[in-house]
Amino acid sequence: MKRAATRGHLSLAGILALVTIFGVSLTAASANTGGQQSASANAASTKTFNYAGRRPTTFLPANFADPPLNRILFVGLTRLDAKTNKPVNALAASVTPSPNNRVWTVRLKKGWTFSNGELITASTFANSWNFNAYAPNGQGGAGLLNIIQGYEKLTPPSGKPTATKLSGLSVVNSRTLRIRLNRPFTLFRYLLATEPYMPLPKPALRDPKKWETNPIGNGPYRLVGRFSPSATTLNFARWRGYKGPQGKADRIVYKVFIDWGGNTVYNAVRAGSVDVAFLFGQALADAIRTMPQQVQRFNSNAVLYLGFPTWDERFKSKSVRQAFSLAIDRAAIVRSLASGIGAAANGLVPPSVTGGGTRSCSVCTYNPSRAKTLLAQGGGWKGPLTLWTYSEDPINTQVIQAIANQWRTNLGIDEVKLQSIPVAQLYPKLLA
Repeated sequence: MKRAATRGHLSLAGILALVTIFGVSLTAASANTGGQQSASANAASTKTFNYAGRRPTTFLPANFADPPLNRILFVGLTRLDAKTNKPVNALAASVTPSPNNRVWTVRLKKGWTFSNGELITASTFANSWNFNAYAPNGQGGAGLLNIIQGYEKLTPPSGKPTATKLSGLSVVNSRTLRIRLNRPFTLFRYLLATEPYMPLPKPALRDPKKWETNPIGNGPYRLVGRFSPSATTLNFARWRGYKGPQGKADRIVYKVFIDWGGNTVYNAVRAGSVDVAFLFGQALADAIRTMPQQVQRFNSNAVLYLGFPTWDERFKSKSVRQAFSLAIDRAAIVRSLASGIGAAANGLVPPSVTGGGTRSCSVCTYNPSRAKTLLAQGGGWKGPLTLWTYSEDPINTQVIQAIANQWRTNLGIDEVKLQSIPVAQLYPKLLA
């Protein structure tokens, strides 16, 4: 439900932080990473790189496209250095804040283009950010633009937008963009590396659906051929016109797996048909045991959480919402389903995010006896309980099922149902 929370359509009063997951990638012995992730030393001469990914539902980076696809097709003003996780300039020649960190001036490097030859200018970024921030365009990551002055007029908390352009953006000249924020923000360089701040070519702004059949980007690789939603393999070739650091691979083969992160992907890596994959749950535990030298761990800022439908009168009482939180054994879930790779969350912002890690949830501990007391104080629970989630992430579904079982045991809610549907179906239901 990140999209709704980010876009401001769902009250965050009932957010329930569950588990902080740490990312793990599994590399096959013959992997070549194209400069994106680590691989074995004997793979330096490999020209084709096979990656196990989820089925793409969009190529628009601000609409929750698969992160590896974003990095293949796009590059923004800044990027995060793989070793330090700090922002460094990409398309930006300079990023200069005012003394109070509220007005930022970006100067672009000269001559960068999209793969169709379209020149990237300051107006390119202004137009792209306006498109992403405008609520009717439905970009799920638009909330990351809310620091820019005027965002609330393009995506108001309620009602229709009253503007189509962010008032905080000023195109000084073809290579200079001035950005006024609605408050001082010292970490703005980090935001400039995120997907909603990436540039979009004119064809994407004119007709996004048509553009997605043949996406044009500005990153190190380009899609070969046209895209079909039913495709099981996507081929990307090195774009020779890219002015940034070239990837090591000449070709990237993106293989679509329904069981993304599960045993099917794990077996594909063992068989050598996939070079890099992300694993979870039992597949991850098996990989750690059988291929320990090829499991690469790194901190990730993923937080799995549930949001309460506060329009439902049964959740009106704060005591009820706290009871649901206290009835979850997060540590047990991390041990059993995340193979110990992760930590029980005590807030929405994990330590892997700059400035995060501060305890901000007093009821994100396990106390079933207090949970029962609070539930009774809030009026108890009547009727069935339905938990909605998306089916593309197997570990997510397993975690939600574990929570359902704990609520049956600890709160005495007999009828707990799980609705696991494709994410493309989940968001419209949530926003409605």
